[in-house]
Amino acid sequence: MIPVLLEFQAFGPFLKKQTIDFRRFDDSRMFLISGPTGCGKTTIFDAITYCLYGKASGALRTTDTFKSDYADESVLCYASFTFLVHGKQYTVLREPAQIRAKQRGEGFLTKQASAELSDESGVICTQVSQVNSKIESLLGLNFDQFCKIVMLPQGEFRKFLSDSSEEKQKILRQIFSTDLLNRFTEQLKQNASQAKAAQDTLYAQCNALVKTLLTEPDTPLAESMREEPYHFEQILSALSEQNEAANAQLFSLTQSRQTHTEQIRALNLDHARSLYKQFVQYDAAQRAFAALEAQRGEMYERSLHIKLLTAAKDAAVLEQAKADAASRCELLIKKRAQANAQREEGAGKLSDAQLARTQAQQSAASLPEQNDKLLKLRKQRDDAARFETLLTLAQEADAQRTAIVLKLSALDTALEYQTLFHQEEELAQSAKQSQRFFEAIKSYQSARDAWTSASMQASNTLKRYLAAQAGILADTLTDGASCPVCGSIDHPKKAALPAYTPTREEVDRDSDAEKAAQAAVESANHQVLLLFSGTDKTLSLPDMVKTEQELQHERTQTLKQLQSKRFSLSADDSLVRLPNETLIAKKEAYQAKLSELNGQIAAREEERNALLSLIGDKRHSAAEMQSQIDLLAASIKQIEQDKQAAEDAFQTAQTEYARLITLCEQIDVQIDDARAQQKDADEAFSLALKKAELPLDDYLLLKPQFASLPALAEQVETYRTEYQSQKKLVRFLTNSLNGQTRPDMEALEAQHNTLSQTLHTIEQSYESLSNRTAQNRRAFDTLKTLYAEFQSAQSDFEQKKFIYDIANGTYTEKVNFERYVLASYFDAVIAHANLRLEQMTYSRYTLSRRTERESKNRTSGLALEVFDAYTGSTRHVNSLSGGEGFKVSLCLALGLADIISETAGGIEIGTMFIDEGFGSLDNDSLDAAITCLYELQQSGRYLGIISHVNELKERIPQKIVIAAHPTGSIIETQSP
Repeated sequence: MIPVLLEFQAFGPFLKKQTIDFRRFDDSRMFLISGPTGCGKTTIFDAITYCLYGKASGALRTTDTFKSDYADESVLCYASFTFLVHGKQYTVLREPAQIRAKQRGEGFLTKQASAELSDESGVICTQVSQVNSKIESLLGLNFDQFCKIVMLPQGEFRKFLSDSSEEKQKILRQIFSTDLLNRFTEQLKQNASQAKAAQDTLYAQCNALVKTLLTEPDTPLAESMREEPYHFEQILSALSEQNEAANAQLFSLTQSRQTHTEQIRALNLDHARSLYKQFVQYDAAQRAFAALEAQRGEMYERSLHIKLLTAAKDAAVLEQAKADAASRCELLIKKRAQANAQREEGAGKLSDAQLARTQAQQSAASLPEQNDKLLKLRKQRDDAARFETLLTLAQEADAQRTAIVLKLSALDTALEYQTLFHQEEELAQSAKQSQRFFEAIKSYQSARDAWTSASMQASNTLKRYLAAQAGILADTLTDGASCPVCGSIDHPKKAALPAYTPTREEVDRDSDAEKAAQAAVESANHQVLLLFSGTDKTLSLPDMVKTEQELQHERTQTLKQLQSKRFSLSADDSLVRLPNETLIAKKEAYQAKLSELNGQIAAREEERNALLSLIGDKRHSAAEMQSQIDLLAASIKQIEQDKQAAEDAFQTAQTEYARLITLCEQIDVQIDDARAQQKDADEAFSLALKKAELPLDDYLLLKPQFASLPALAEQVETYRTEYQSQKKLVRFLTNSLNGQTRPDMEALEAQHNTLSQTLHTIEQSYESLSNRTAQNRRAFDTLKTLYAEFQSAQSDFEQKKFIYDIANGTYTEKVNFERYVLASYFDAVIAHANLRLEQMTYSRYTLSRRTERESKNRTSGLALEVFDAYTGSTRHVNSLSGGEGFKVSLCLALGLADIISETAGGIEIGTMFIDEGFGSLDNDSLDAAITCLYELQQSGRYLGIISHVNELKERIPQKIVIAAHPTGSIIETQSP
């Protein structure tokens, strides 16, 4: 991940929008964030981690504290971060939850947190959870891993150093993609757990099945079931014997049950009960039929009365229709009288409306004259308003002209400031070139000293090797073998080897070292000459240095003069930061605008004089003219409204009068219809009484009895139905019982009960024994099968548990399969860390991985310890002091980043951010740390550092300087 652009507003101590363009640091790739305590240095890191992960870089800060205390509810708090991953640019924008003023109306509302991720092609996702997931996928690191590898926040720098093996494993797993090994171990664990569960399930099923077995006390089966754990083989044997004995008992009970069943069947009790029931039913039917026969005369009289009531009820319907028609006729006559009164009233209203319309038309006759007057007034108002506008424009144009003149002056000052600044930059660049020359001189001198030392070492080694040739040859001689020089086979006085004799390999090694040192000298000399290619090559090196020192002094004096002149200028800071081309373009634009403005002022002056001659000196203001126009327009509008209202009232009165005439005619027709309906109903009522042969007096007597008609009809119909039913039943039972004798049910019931009780006892015994035997037989078969499966599952579990225990490190030093692989990666990380730690601590400290168990029940293999060369002992990393811990933590983080870049193809560690920690270092350690950071920066990695240390401020030229103000902090980016 490479930072490109950071922007935030109302964030932490910053009120106004702040922008940091990291592309300004592309040349050095290292920048320092400095400023007084509390100004907001760590807030920059917070803004980056908030954009990426929605969290602050430190554990003590939360997102609900991000909005600046300087900002009110009208200012939006947000942060935006643009970065590169694998060469592709992304931008993430986040807004924390905050209280905002409503855009419409008064009051406030709570705005929920939001997030948006986009690339060059557009928006990728907008939901907070989706953005979080996508960021982790792009970077390959979650928030905790990011804060331990990429961003090392204040107060949490040493976490990864002292983390337990479990915590380190979580970080390294995702980085080195060993999750597959973890899943493999977890799958082995799951397999073992499943096998254990299968074994336990089968054992539990066997136990539960044994508890369901049925037996009598003091039997072999009961004895084998007395205590747990059960011996299933013994239980199966006893259960088999009990089932055989039960089968013999069941056969004896079956024969006894068959004998009693045949005796009960011979009684034929059901047939006797049915015959007895028919005799009882016949007696009851005879009694009921005789009672119905006695009611026949009374029911005939009731049927005649029902017929008369029905006829009278039908006539009553016609009588009611006659009364309804008479009532309706009377109501319509009253309605006709009301309609006539409304018609007379409508005629009066129509006459009044016609008179009002005539008066309104007469008043509207003056409208054309008043409209002409209104048009003239409006023309005069427009001329007055234009004159006033021209006066205002003239004043504004004068103010604009003054402002443009001031801006042109400021641009001239800024251009002069930039010219001086560019001259300073050229001198500074020349000074840098000189500095590189002196550094090259130092490198050359160092290389020359190393070459001298290597030459002496190679020469001494060769001399010793040549001096020892006789001893080397003598060491190869054996008695009886001829000498390769003289041929003698006797060697009485062999030459002795010196105390220290170098080998041929050591001679070659020192010779190669001398050649390499010589090549380094030549390369350094070439670099010196290359840096000053224009220098007179006839000059000696000391003369070259002296000449360059004199030039450097002249540059310094000239630079001070330029700076003094530049600082004396009162240049606008916002203008001097613009490119020179932009300033020139702005100046030309302002000059063109000034020329255009002068032309506009002259044209408007001419137009104003022409209007003044037209209006005259005694002119009215536009506001006064508008007042007269409003009064006249209101009068015209009122006349038009009165005319329209009179016309509308006349039309309404005319329509209403026509409606009332039509209404009276309709009511007359309805009265005639009602009178005809009344006459028809009277004739129909009289005809109905005549057809029923029902005198009017008898009709009047029957009217109060209409309510009893349904009950009387139901009584007669019920009687008829019951009479026919009982008659049929008596006839049927008489035919059915012809020749039959009434049975003695008491004797038959007693005999049947005795046999049934005996049979019931036999069947209970049979059923109990049969159920118990069937259950035990099924249990035997199931238990036999389950026990065999249990034995197989037990063997499977033992095998799978053994394999899992090996992969999980149970039989070793608590190092599982994944931890073993990660340890090899971690060893490489430690090796890279030690390269920098050796340089930073001057070979005092060396990191190593602990192989002992960390505790009794915790997995191990990734914990760290440090070897102290001063004491010659190894100790835990937690025992390091603050400064020592910072150095070791920094080296470990850098080593981890190196290995990630080499091995984890999906993770790109192109940037590191470090918050404080350098203040705990002494001068030597700080110098070594800075050297290490410069080496890291030269590898192409971005480095962002927060620190108060002055030496860092002096040695890191690229800076983000934060200044605290009463209205919020401000960021300024400084480059040399």
